[in-house]
Amino acid sequence: AMMNLEDFLPDSVIDETESNATDNVTTVAAAIVLSSQIITSNSGQNAANGTFTTNAELVFTTNPVERAFNPRCAFWNFGTTVAESGWSTDGVTTTETMYDEETQTFHVVCQSQHLTSFCVLVDVTGESDIPPLEARALEIVSYVGSSISMFFLLITIIFFLSFGKELFSSVHYFVHLNLSIALFLGYAAFVGGIETATNSEVGCVFVAALLQYLFVSVFCWMLCEGIMLYLLLVVVFSDAA
Repeated sequence: AMMNLEDFLPDSVIDETESNATDNVTTVAAAIVLSSQIITSNSGQNAANGTFTTNAELVFTTNPVERAFNPRCAFWNFGTTVAESGWSTDGVTTTETMYDEETQTFHVVCQSQHLTSFCVLVDVTGESDIPPLEARALEIVSYVGSSISMFFLLITIIFFLSFGKELFSSVHYFVHLNLSIALFLGYAAFVGGIETATNSEVGCVFVAALLQYLFVSVFCWMLCEGIMLYLLLVVVFSDAA
């Protein structure tokens, strides 16, 4: 069964205080955000069914969170279907956020025009837990390995180009050449564009699209290699038998 709001909060944290400037009454609710629970009411109604004449103030203290930022209040908007349901910030305004580095918790204050199922959403960064020394070693291995591959691929490309007109008279040479070129360009895009991708959103999209295209090209040429080997080995020996 859904618990009521008063089941989550002690009696002393919900009170009404009058503003000195006006006669408006502000409702203050303080609570701790739990990992598997949210502040909710048992009405089961959408926020559109009714709003307050004065905003309710919600005060949250989150659980310890590492590498998180941009905390914001939201509520669960019940739609007519599952696809239409989801977290929404309509009628909810995040007015104050404060991060305590010692406890790694957020203190969040929000204003709401309604009472429903509330929570605090935070963005979590994608930082890795790999130690700096290991991360540096991995970076060096990636760059050195890619550079060595590019060097030998370049030699392979020059070797096939040295055949001249014979290159286009042989399907095998042509497929090998295009596979080598696609691999070389893929490695070059990775080595040359990885820093751009981390420092620019536009650059990230461009490098990601380029890498996707180049390595799909690699897989297509590998498929051609496989078909060619099948025709050379399986079909030929089957006919001979």
